[in-house]
Amino acid sequence: MAQRDGFGKRFGEFRRRAQLTQRQLAQKLDLDYTYISKIEGGAVPLPSRERIQAAAAVFRLSQTERTTCYCLPRSYPPTLNSGSLESRTPWSFTAA
Repeated sequence: MAQRDGFGKRFGEFRRRAQLTQRQLAQKLDLDYTYISKIEGGAVPLPSRERIQAAAAVFRLSQTERTTCYCLPRSYPPTLNSGSLESRTPWSFTAA
């Protein structure tokens, strides 16, 4: 859960820097605002790469920020296909 907490903290920082409320961000990403809250609180598995990329676009992150600020997981291990969301490798990053 520590990895989720770290990601959630950064996610919240980016959201606040973009001057968006959780509800505003959720609307832009076509998500429920409670999901945004859970991401920031580390209460749910990390979002999919596509959702992270969509959020990065809304946050207007530079390419450097996308790479250095732990926003884009490069790959997930094969066990993810078996349904284990906990087995993601969230700290292996690359630019999109």
